[in-house]
Amino acid sequence: MPPAPAAPPCPAAARRIVLASVGSLGDVHPFVALGRALQARGHAVTLVCNDEHRDAAARAGLDAAPTGPAVDLGAASASPNLWHPIKGLGVFWKHMLAPAIAPTFHHIARIAADGPCLVVAPPVMFGARFARAACPGVTLVSAITAPAVLRTDRAPVTMAHWRLPAGTPGPLVRWAWRQLDRHKLHPMALQRLQREAAALGVAGPPAGSSVFGDWMWSPDGGLALFPPWFAPARRGWPADLRPGGFPLFDDPGGDAAAGGVGDDMAGSHGLVDADGDRAAGGALPPAAEAFLAAGPAPIVFMPGSAMRHAQAHFAAAVAACARLGERAVLLTPHAGQLPPELPPTVLHQPYLPFGALLPRARAVVHHGGIGSCAQGLRAGLPQLVMPMAHDQFDNAHCLRRLGVARILRPRQAEPAALARALRALLALPAAPRAAARARLLAEPALPGLCDTLSAWPARSTP
Repeated sequence: MPPAPAAPPCPAAARRIVLASVGSLGDVHPFVALGRALQARGHAVTLVCNDEHRDAAARAGLDAAPTGPAVDLGAASASPNLWHPIKGLGVFWKHMLAPAIAPTFHHIARIAADGPCLVVAPPVMFGARFARAACPGVTLVSAITAPAVLRTDRAPVTMAHWRLPAGTPGPLVRWAWRQLDRHKLHPMALQRLQREAAALGVAGPPAGSSVFGDWMWSPDGGLALFPPWFAPARRGWPADLRPGGFPLFDDPGGDAAAGGVGDDMAGSHGLVDADGDRAAGGALPPAAEAFLAAGPAPIVFMPGSAMRHAQAHFAAAVAACARLGERAVLLTPHAGQLPPELPPTVLHQPYLPFGALLPRARAVVHHGGIGSCAQGLRAGLPQLVMPMAHDQFDNAHCLRRLGVARILRPRQAEPAALARALRALLALPAAPRAAARARLLAEPALPGLCDTLSAWPARSTP
């Protein structure tokens, strides 16, 4: 574990706040946005994150507390199973969540030793849950970045790639959640959590509890990092979950390497185009500007910043756009996935800020990560979602319910089928997209989130 940085000074009228998240850009960017906004209000903010995001934290002016090399995004993204609907969480657990427990705990305990602090973290950041148990001055807010983590017994319900349809009886839904715990989640995590708890000198999950259903939820309450109109509250959601919104973030420096390391982009930081130019501020780099100015708005394809196994996806994208006469932008920091030669109607970039790119696009095709969903909504674009794992299936259904998206399973995405799906996508009515965009722009999330966290009460339970 790297040497611990000193905790930032805390003005008398402010709070000491720790934000904690590990993963790819979509996992950490919301917390960078939140941290920057909280710090602008005078709070002393520390971001606990995996090492790949230290530069993004520094560009945002945040104190970074890296989790060290054992939290290995490169190893996670190198596994094709990261994108498997059943095996994906196990890969993320092995390489990211489990190794982050101890360093997260120690960073929070160090900061809490200087006085009370507010910790804001996804429920799967178990080091934060253990730190609350060990440190009486820690108040923990469970930050819910996507609704899939919240359990309900009222169908329709998404569990991985399975969808229990509307009308499924509540007892059957509850039975399905118990089977998921018994056969997948507890065998994956329970013993490791108990070992970590013993090593840290705190109590682990009590016998008979559902780790992912009940125990990981903070007794101090939670905050949704998505708006209620994206996913209305469901029966069974925690009663102390406060509504929020999308904390949108565009990194003008462009953490191209933060999607994964070990490829031809390893060690590269900043917004870099194919010629190695660095864009200034939030502007797009020269190659992207020239491409966008040279023809009609393109379709943007982005299967996830940590995706390294999308050769078939990108080949199908190029072929489908050729069939339709559409231009395309392919976003990936891992250029080895691309066809060896791209036509002049297709541009590759390792990273572009969606806030600058998407308003100039025709549509966006992505994996269903919550950040990509939110950016597509902000730009008012039709979205073709190709979910593979994690919360992506549920996010896709939320978009489809709003009338702004279509869903295509990746295994179905050969060129002809992808072309048909894109043609149908481009024919969707514009009114639902315009309505969602108007709501998002009329209700900026960060001021309300900062108000809520600034006034969050100190813990009242042990």
